Amino acid sequence: MQLKISKLAMLTMPCFIAMTLAACGGSSSSSGGGDDFANFDPEAPSIFVTSGGDGVATAPNGLTAPTTESGDVVEAPEGKIVVQLVDVNFGNGETTPASTSLKAIDKSADPMKFNLYLWDVCGEAGTITNKENWDDTSITPTAVNQYGPYWILDIVGDASADGCVNVIIRDADKNKLIVDDQLLKWTADDRSIAISAKRKESYASTKEAFEDLYSAAAGFEVETASAHWITKDLLVWKDAGNYKVRIQYNLDPIEVANDQLTGKFVNLTETTVPDDIKAKYPTLGGYKAFQVPTDSIDIKQALKGEVLVVGLDGNNLNLNVIR
Repeated sequence: MQLKISKLAMLTMPCFIAMTLAACGGSSSSSGGGDDFANFDPEAPSIFVTSGGDGVATAPNGLTAPTTESGDVVEAPEGKIVVQLVDVNFGNGETTPASTSLKAIDKSADPMKFNLYLWDVCGEAGTITNKENWDDTSITPTAVNQYGPYWILDIVGDASADGCVNVIIRDADKNKLIVDDQLLKWTADDRSIAISAKRKESYASTKEAFEDLYSAAAGFEVETASAHWITKDLLVWKDAGNYKVRIQYNLDPIEVANDQLTGKFVNLTETTVPDDIKAKYPTLGGYKAFQVPTDSIDIKQALKGEVLVVGLDGNNLNLNVIR
């Protein structure tokens, strides 16, 4: 992996690393902590997937992806769209403790009280919006299935055209799924879509979303994002979501073996970007900062191999990987 060393590093630290890293579906919200992470085990491995042992995408509660031809559980009626939130912890089956991907949502939260805030139709077809009233929590799910709550919404405009609309998914107290706005997109031929906390844009099907969340993938799918290892004991991450953050490292390439990331790891602690760093680099003001326990990692040795920054939920399940 290529590392860019800044002049500040050479002047102030023996080991200063500034990395432009690629992220697996950036979702941002407040960092992990409190009861949401009561089950997090700082000594346990980073779980990349929970597979059924045969390469089939399998959620922690044993659920697998839909087997329908369309990949959806609920098909959209004429003139409507279906929006499926994929998070099995809020489905109607037996589950493990609720996902921590939802910001400030209690584990006992009623998914039937989740609601949509919709605005700014961005295609030829859209759906009913409530842009003018943030306090309007009336767009609640039609029902809940094993994958989570889902909504059936009327299309306004040209129902025979492709469409899109901006969305924020919230609980009854208007806590967001992720801080960033999300986007629902559908086509005239495929009006059953899905959304998750992992990425900003909707998926074409429940199956696609499920496999992105729980697939026994052989490698890491990467998208563009950035993080910087500012000093040897400070890392900042722009797209750090509501997770526990750790550095995963290995002299050999990091792989997934038995649903776990190979190599060693150290857990990071959330902190703040020092004023002197923000003064030198004003653009880092919106980044989250994490303290690196330098007494627990040989940084020079680690950098001889592969280094990942990993965001985990309360069950040690990977939500985000940065290479």
